[in-house]
Amino acid sequence: MSWEAIYYATKQTAGNSTDKLVLLMVANLADESGFCFPSHKYLAKVTEMSERSVQRSISRLVDAGLLLKQKRFNEHGQTSNGYTVVMV
Repeated sequence: MSWEAIYYATKQTAGNSTDKLVLLMVANLADESGFCFPSHKYLAKVTEMSERSVQRSISRLVDAGLLLKQKRFNEHGQTSNGYTVVMV
């Protein structure tokens, strides 16, 4: 957990409470560099939202420049995306 990422996320204007909650949950999982790779299923569970709502929220956060999205793959194909909380 990165206290810096959580602190940064609390100071951001995400546009709505749904996006703010997703940003805070991603920040809560982030390492010292702001990176983590939670599944949409996990984020949906902890935010009590649908997976599709989480996906839309992440897209808005990426478009707003609050998150960076990195596609990740393993030997079986694509796995959960990586996300970096942009702390500037």
